[in-house]
Amino acid sequence: MIIARCWLEKLFKCVYGCAYFDRNIFNPEMIDILFDNDKTIPLKFQLQQANLYANNEIFENVLIFSLNHLSVSEFLNIDFKDVNITGEHTNILLNILIKGGNKFPKIRFEFFKLRKLYDLLIKVILPFFTRLS
Repeated sequence: MIIARCWLEKLFKCVYGCAYFDRNIFNPEMIDILFDNDKTIPLKFQLQQANLYANNEIFENVLIFSLNHLSVSEFLNIDFKDVNITGEHTNILLNILIKGGNKFPKIRFEFFKLRKLYDLLIKVILPFFTRLS
């Protein structure tokens, strides 16, 4: 465990241009356990661009990992083509899009069946633009 913590600490101190997490990520719970809520070390990977590829088994961990352990300066791309999106997943994704703006300058979700998410976005965003005009 000490060796894993040591290497993660080194990785957290670096800045990367682009990273691809293809159906494999660092378990967010394991990171928390290894660092025992140590606030002296920022537990985030510093990236310009992050690309994550999820499947049903790691869907929630991908979202938790991206929100808690990525610092992205350009864009975050998450591919959900191998995920069966549920209503609960849709609400989580909407929350990331609405509240993730302060963490990620640009967010892109890749999925073919996100109609419900699009409808929810319109429902949330349209009143905002109506108030502005």
